[in-house]
Amino acid sequence: MDPEHSPHDAFFKSYFGNPENLTELVKASFPASLTRLLDFSTLTIEPGTYIDEDLQAHYSDLAASVQTATGEAKVYVLVEHKSYHDPLALLQILRYMVRLWSAQKKLPLTPILPLLFYHGEKKEVSSEFRSLFDPALPAELRQYQPAFLTQILNLAVMDPKELQASRKVVLAAYLMKMFHQNFRNLLEGLVELLEELGMGFTREQEFDKIKVYLGSKEIPGEEDLEQTLEELIKNSKAKEVAMTVAEYFETKGKQEGEQIGIQKGRQEGRQEGRQEGRYEEKLEMAHRLKAKGMLVSEIAELTGLSIDEIRKL
Repeated sequence: MDPEHSPHDAFFKSYFGNPENLTELVKASFPASLTRLLDFSTLTIEPGTYIDEDLQAHYSDLAASVQTATGEAKVYVLVEHKSYHDPLALLQILRYMVRLWSAQKKLPLTPILPLLFYHGEKKEVSSEFRSLFDPALPAELRQYQPAFLTQILNLAVMDPKELQASRKVVLAAYLMKMFHQNFRNLLEGLVELLEELGMGFTREQEFDKIKVYLGSKEIPGEEDLEQTLEELIKNSKAKEVAMTVAEYFETKGKQEGEQIGIQKGRQEGRQEGRQEGRYEEKLEMAHRLKAKGMLVSEIAELTGLSIDEIRKL
């Protein structure tokens, strides 16, 4: 799937394309005995597009290089993101690994640490490439097939709040896990984590990315939304945080749709008005991100707006 057309891929690449967040994610995913061999102060995001001979573009969600703690070697960290179960995900990772090694054109090859960030519905995800072959394959044949281990961060079977990472990383993982689940539970968890991060986080660029991501989620009807937001504010200990979240969703789901669509009939107008409101919201968000210095290409990937539209802001 082209990451430009998936809100999950766009959010993942933008949010964890921050070296600090990616460092936290890697440390939380791999054993400490391995991560302490690496000097994460040297972590550098690498280009993630690889072109095969047939000129078809393939995308790895994130690739980074990092020096070992002794400075004697470099290691690649390759992170693939899946919001759905893909039985050939490990084959895709192998393709990226081969492209990285092929680009080196010299020995020794740089070690690669593959990580699969998964938040689909299916709970069982294999971490061993050999699992792609028939388990009844004779040992004489099996020994000639490639075998490698991929670290799996499987949100389908774990609570993101138990991740040993910064609250910013935990928040992103929580939202990706809960995106297609109960809207009320998603908001309650969001407010709880924002309370821990503090109101200052709501003014950071990463919170803007979160709002863009949540903007692609379908929300309940007007009455259900109003009741949910009222109860969220009433029951929350962090009133200011709850109000910030409530105001965003109220504007997104109700006010803009009604104000723009009122002349076209209540039902039809609300639907069309919301679409127009979402577009205006994307423009406003893009304007803020541009003012904060984010690259135009990254803003386009996050918001779905064209590069030309963003440049005109």
